[in-house]
Amino acid sequence: MVNILEEEGFETNPETKEGFYNRDLASSHLTSIAASQGVEIVRVHDVPLHKMAVAIGNSIHQADQAQDLHLKTISVKKREEI
Repeated sequence: MVNILEEEGFETNPETKEGFYNRDLASSHLTSIAASQGVEIVRVHDVPLHKMAVAIGNSIHQADQAQDLHLKTISVKKREEI
């Protein structure tokens, strides 16, 4: 993840406020992806940031698992738009 951030020109030095925040923000995006795939446990540093990411990921996961095909179609379309 750090390599991707560095290649895109983001500050990643954890000793700076911006670098630490960028790393944790990127990590929260991975947490959201993991939760959308059904992962239930992750280790994090910034709990509130990751709590929000888990809420989003869980919602995607629940929509994907839904029996209501219309709801599942909406979820897939929204992810394709992102």
